[in-house]
Amino acid sequence: RCVCAKMPVTLFVDHGSQPSRAVMLFCALNKIIATEEKIVNILKGETRKPDYDKINPSRQVPAAVIDGVTLTESHTIMRYLSQKFQCPDHWYPADLQERARVDMILDWHHSHLRRGAAGMFWNTIIVPNFLKPGSTPDEAVVKEARAMLRKSLRIMDNWLATRPYIARNDISIADLSLACELAQLEALKEDPLVDYPRVRAWYARMNTMP
Repeated sequence: RCVCAKMPVTLFVDHGSQPSRAVMLFCALNKIIATEEKIVNILKGETRKPDYDKINPSRQVPAAVIDGVTLTESHTIMRYLSQKFQCPDHWYPADLQERARVDMILDWHHSHLRRGAAGMFWNTIIVPNFLKPGSTPDEAVVKEARAMLRKSLRIMDNWLATRPYIARNDISIADLSLACELAQLEALKEDPLVDYPRVRAWYARMNTMP
């Protein structure tokens, strides 16, 4: 039995933000979660406005208000929603070992894959096209981000050698976070997945979700 919220979950998001998209996708896949979106445009500086600062002093998206409880950090929001609404167990399993593996990969995500993927996207797409139009990307920064991205993809490829999904034999919130991270790389001129066939196959499966 799902425990329903008294009011719709308010999501503060930017559709260009990977963590925002992961939370939005999780809610879309779990119809029991009614949501109300409030767009916070990063490039327009809306995360730095005083009203939003009260919601998230870190000035990042996403944030969520759930029955008066304000949460930040996409992984925390998905964990909380999964348990509050008693969503199917595969998203965030009750089994201690299974859950620990999902948590491990969520923690790994921001210190590894996100550093590489977001670093590549930010420095080759966002900066020269939006923040400093016409500028040339800092090659040293791009090189460092590319190296971290390749290291992360190699680790993911090894994980996927023993199971169909990133943390376990069924999809979890870890898959959503990592797949949304990779989605932004489709804007790059290069194909970062070319040397990682298992990651490519997994990402293709993730893109077939209804």
